[in-house]
Amino acid sequence: MRSRIVKYSATVLVLGILNVGWAGASTVSSTACPSILSEYKENETTATEVKRCLGDPVHEDHNSDGRFVYAYSPDEKTMATFLFDSSEKLIRIRSYSKK
Repeated sequence: MRSRIVKYSATVLVLGILNVGWAGASTVSSTACPSILSEYKENETTATEVKRCLGDPVHEDHNSDGRFVYAYSPDEKTMATFLFDSSEKLIRIRSYSKK
């Protein structure tokens, strides 16, 4: 039983550390913006909300069909891309570890 508690605590700690950079970029209160990437909801979250919470992306790419991507890199080891449809709704998020 004790080993399960220790394992669970370590998992929660690691997940918290991995996500701390995303909340740190926010310019509004932490209650108004998601603290982890998985809290940004597909087909609900808008590009405006992402920019308000995370600031300006390090890169933007706009396609001719209206879809566009925002790329964020809160540290030297992590990159996340947010793909939006032409109505600015989030399609999906992908996160990457840089080598």
